[in-house]
Amino acid sequence: MLNMVELRELIRLLSRSSVNELTFVNNGVRFYLKKPSPPKEEVKRKDGLNNAGEVAIVSNVNCVDSLFVGRFFNPCIQVGDVIQVGQKIAVCQVEALRLSQEMKTPMAGVVVEWLVQDGEIIEYGQPLLLVKELKEEEIP
Repeated sequence: MLNMVELRELIRLLSRSSVNELTFVNNGVRFYLKKPSPPKEEVKRKDGLNNAGEVAIVSNVNCVDSLFVGRFFNPCIQVGDVIQVGQKIAVCQVEALRLSQEMKTPMAGVVVEWLVQDGEIIEYGQPLLLVKELKEEEIP
């Protein structure tokens, strides 16, 4: 089993390399490391498409990724809800350990879209939901 020093070294090496993702198994435990992708900026048109006819990327919409591996349960918020930093958004149950973890949001904003369904098995780093960030003066 990897210890914390070895895991930190792997993360450091990944961050300095041209590799974006790394998946490996060590003593039956699956590890998935992924570099965060830089925010994408693009000019938006009124029709919601970019110049190539693709859906335009909105720069103030961010993805909330899973910090756990397990089964996703009980989403506590819905599309359109205004959320605060640290607000509970769902529960992730690690069935093998009979352990439940509360999942909390790292940002404030408006929920735009859920990317996972209740009961779905999720991976570490998997996108869970899209949140449109709000400026401080916009937060109720």
